[in-house]
Amino acid sequence: MFISICLSDVIFRGRNIGGVDLCVFQRLTQELDDMLGDVLLASAYLAYLGAFTSNYRDELMKLWHERCKLLNIPVANNFE
Repeated sequence: MFISICLSDVIFRGRNIGGVDLCVFQRLTQELDDMLGDVLLASAYLAYLGAFTSNYRDELMKLWHERCKLLNIPVANNFE
C-alpha cells in the first residue's frame, strides 16, 4: 500500500525519477495492486493441482477470477 501511494504521488507530480519513464511506474503500481488476488488464485490453483483434471481446474480458475472481481479483490485481468 505504501509503495502504491508513493508511486501514485510520483505519477501525480509528473516527475521522471532516474530516467525511468512514468508508464513504468504506472504499470508497476497496477501490478502491485493486483498482487493480492494473483497470489490468492495461484495458491488455490496449486491446492487443486493433484486432485482434479486440468479442464476442471481451468473452469475453477475462471469462476474464482470472476468471484474476485465480484468481491472487489484486485486481480490481474490477464491472469492465466
